[in-house]
Amino acid sequence: MQSAVSPTRGTGTKRIGRDLPVFPPVGPTKVSSSVYTDPARLEEELEKVFFRSWIIVDRSSAIPNPGDYLVWEEIGQTVVVSRLEDGSVRAFHNVCMHRGARIVDPDRGNPGHCADLKFECPWHGWQYDQTGSVVGVPARIDFDAAELKDVRAMEVAVHEFAGWIWMVLDPEHAVDFEEWMGPEILEELGHFSMGEWEVNAFKVWEMECNWKAVVDAFIEVYHLYGAHKNSIGDGLSQQYTYQWLFDRHSMYVVPSTERIEAILDSEDHIADAISHYYVFPVNTFNCSASSLQMFQAIPVDVNTTRYKCWYLCHPGGDEEYMDRVRYGWEGFCKIAEEDLYAAKQVGSTGKSIAYKRNIMNQRECRIPHFLENIERMIRE
Repeated sequence: MQSAVSPTRGTGTKRIGRDLPVFPPVGPTKVSSSVYTDPARLEEELEKVFFRSWIIVDRSSAIPNPGDYLVWEEIGQTVVVSRLEDGSVRAFHNVCMHRGARIVDPDRGNPGHCADLKFECPWHGWQYDQTGSVVGVPARIDFDAAELKDVRAMEVAVHEFAGWIWMVLDPEHAVDFEEWMGPEILEELGHFSMGEWEVNAFKVWEMECNWKAVVDAFIEVYHLYGAHKNSIGDGLSQQYTYQWLFDRHSMYVVPSTERIEAILDSEDHIADAISHYYVFPVNTFNCSASSLQMFQAIPVDVNTTRYKCWYLCHPGGDEEYMDRVRYGWEGFCKIAEEDLYAAKQVGSTGKSIAYKRNIMNQRECRIPHFLENIERMIRE
């Protein structure tokens, strides 16, 4: 038994039950292959989706103390996230306002600690405080004073929730965090109190396909019987996977095949099933009562995706519980390798003249919902 109290639905919203629809009325659909293969499309997605959405940086525990910082570098961006003396977190683009050098070099320690609470650009020695404001310029007298007035690195919107640090790269287009998340996802993630959980493992893979194809695989269970037939197989029930679509996000509840009746009786998806949450555009939580994964699909280029996974467990678990946690991580890594293999087969056809469109069945309803949200942000 683990020492922590296992999460339950309690009086929260019921997401599984004999009186509920298994999936929403979104019929079979199709989409052009260019959505996945066009490099120009990816550039639009970066500017209008990634730069304007709330994306997880890391666990709050990565920078626990004042002066601690980390550097996040993905999708061509570099950002410094720092813990201030009052315990809050601030973030700014890691670009010197003098001549564009990287202010903080992550190769010198990441995460790191800034003892004097100042960062110094290694090229010409400009100094920045933890919020990104310029606080020191060598030979300041030689500059135009107007150019240096209130100069600062570009800010990044940042927020801590559920033990995670979240950010929006372009704060001028940042929607309020709670509005972005919506009441359904806030409620669902709140059941797990994951701010109290600990990182047991972390790993990064690269997948040879478009980032949306990776997300697609996260948000449907149709591939279990193909890609995972030698691992998961029919251990999880596709027929009784309950799916829900929210404003930007979505979720499904996946019961084990052996325990379907018991779960339908308990109606507690938090305690008795896998609860899977997709937080648009790239944050995915795969949660059970005893452990959870958070993974991301970060585009490297139009046909390469960085797949990042944090594996969390309850703190202070006994030996039996930790054995189950280790076994769970080993199993997840095997499943990820199966996904890597399948992703390579997907990515290998990106330039084929025979690849013209994707077709989805009605149980793959989370995919068109995801793609429609991307379209909406690009049009706006």
